[in-house]
Amino acid sequence: MSVVLAAALALGVRAQVHVATVTDRGRGRYLYRACQALDRVGALPAGQKADSEDAAWAHECSGYIDGWLDALLDGSGALEQRGICPRAWTVPEVGHLYVVYVEEHKETMELESGEVLKRALKEKFPCRKK
Repeated sequence: MSVVLAAALALGVRAQVHVATVTDRGRGRYLYRACQALDRVGALPAGQKADSEDAAWAHECSGYIDGWLDALLDGSGALEQRGICPRAWTVPEVGHLYVVYVEEHKETMELESGEVLKRALKEKFPCRKK
């Protein structure tokens, strides 16, 4: 009986963690976790496959960043208007930049992910005054 109870409790705790993670979606800490996985996946030796959890989280990071950049790199100057001067970026580079920025600015974990990404890019790639 105690084995069944322990299993039920373990499943319950796991479900609560999953629910908390889902409710964090859109927050800095959610994208931080996802981009940490992208860093880990990118560091794997050639030919080694990522575990399914890291692969799923890495996909979250790359999809978010790719969409965010696509929305702002439309030729309208939207990044420059935010004080970010773009260069040739790769999604893994931006994901790593996000991880480093959040580690240096822990308070951003509670902010909206797009705001944190904007701050990270603005700090790293500010527009130079002419």
